[in-house]
Amino acid sequence: MDDTQASITSTAEALENTFGGRWGVWLSDTGRWWASRRDSLSAADLTAGAMPFLRADTPEELAERVEEQETL
Repeated sequence: MDDTQASITSTAEALENTFGGRWGVWLSDTGRWWASRRDSLSAADLTAGAMPFLRADTPEELAERVEEQETL
């Protein structure tokens, strides 16, 4: 694994750990950061605005979006 891939993996793992493993995180081939919930959402969750997938341009932006979702 090269240094860039190791850095991406480390960042993704750090974000996953920050949120207790409730979200899976990865960097797509398009350069966007993604997070997906590991648990299913109920109809009530969806109505409240919960989203199963989030995307962002940076890991910091993704963390902010996950934090917003965690408050729902």
